[in-house]
Amino acid sequence: MNEEQDENLSRPSILDAVSMTQQSAALRTFNPQSLIEEYVEKLAPREKQIIIGRSGLADGMPLTLETIGRKMSLTRERVRQIEKDALKKLNRIAAPQGFKNGVDLLFQVIEENGKIMSTEKIFEEILTGNDSEVNRKGVLFMLHLVPQFNYFRETSDYREAWFLPAFEQSVFQEILSLCQQILTARARPLPKAELISELKNAETASPEIKNVSSEAIESYLSISKRIKKN
Repeated sequence: MNEEQDENLSRPSILDAVSMTQQSAALRTFNPQSLIEEYVEKLAPREKQIIIGRSGLADGMPLTLETIGRKMSLTRERVRQIEKDALKKLNRIAAPQGFKNGVDLLFQVIEENGKIMSTEKIFEEILTGNDSEVNRKGVLFMLHLVPQFNYFRETSDYREAWFLPAFEQSVFQEILSLCQQILTARARPLPKAELISELKNAETASPEIKNVSSEAIESYLSISKRIKKN
């Protein structure tokens, strides 16, 4: 992605430009499929067909390299190379304004939820008015394409998530560790507000935890596989 586009896509302009009411309206009308379709129109027809097929942007079902190769009479490796080159091309050309606005909206939602969100929680928040398998694949395409969104790999302790460059992993891990200690000590489920209150008043809590929002803490908890909500 060139320097100008990188700056444009990373700048959370919606944070400064819209109110919460406007954000809600933007979420209701957010349609990643249409935003991406406008963007990939800049590609050659074969490149566009491969990107849409591989990403599941047509029907929500990503196609394998082999499947696309059979349809287009290409080898598996040739399909892979065309896909790779097409993604590089998208990174070089200027994104349409609608796509940039969609990236800003994603950035804002993740920012407001502690700078990290599980993939499933992103879907729940960003696709409030237009949830479909196709649009879920569109959100994933945007997250993978734009370098400001970083992938947090699933492990035995954590669910798959995405985070922003300013995310503080040490605070994230401290909060989850303290929440586990509190729940273990209490030996019963706690209402969210009560758990957050105990967390912020814990004697061993670092000063940084006092400033973490309830939305961020809830987002952190949704990523942990050791703490469950019922």
